[in-house]
Amino acid sequence: MKTFSYLWRWGGAVVFAFLMVFLTFTYVLQFESFQGAGMAPNLKNRDTLVVWRMAKVKRLSVIALDAQSEVPGSKAHSTFVKRVIGVPGDRIISRNGQIYVNGKQLDQSFLSGDQRNQTGNWTLKSLGKQIGSSSAVVPKGKYFVLSDDRSTSHAEDSRDWGYVSAKNVVGVAKLVFWDGTNEQRQRINQLAN
Repeated sequence: MKTFSYLWRWGGAVVFAFLMVFLTFTYVLQFESFQGAGMAPNLKNRDTLVVWRMAKVKRLSVIALDAQSEVPGSKAHSTFVKRVIGVPGDRIISRNGQIYVNGKQLDQSFLSGDQRNQTGNWTLKSLGKQIGSSSAVVPKGKYFVLSDDRSTSHAEDSRDWGYVSAKNVVGVAKLVFWDGTNEQRQRINQLAN
């Protein structure tokens, strides 16, 4: 009888541990390996990110999104990583390398002047055909995202394929402590407001 009790106790603990790991990686977080150059210089190819599924998305958050649901022609089960520039209700204008959100200049100190200048001159309304909306503000339940590398060769973002639906956001991405420099981690992990 002691053996059965001992096995029952340990078996229960093992099952509980597996259940907690399963629930954590299903509903709370996941690890992603970033692929590509679209978030340079703040992320580099193969950086490891932890994606917090339940975190609140804010302006300047770096998010992981379900690419297949958002971007035509994306591979199944692919994830894109982008920076949120506009949240619902925001009016966004890009002019001479600066982005203005609701009339205030957005702090883009995480980019070089050259990268900022590649953002282009536009308003949400002028991007209407590309983003599938003639609205001057970010619609409810949507986000406007940009790549950190704003050059046209890497800039697959809202300027090309439109707003990101909140339901297709996997979570807020953070660079893990063993990857990147302190400056890169600060630019990815701590800029959201």
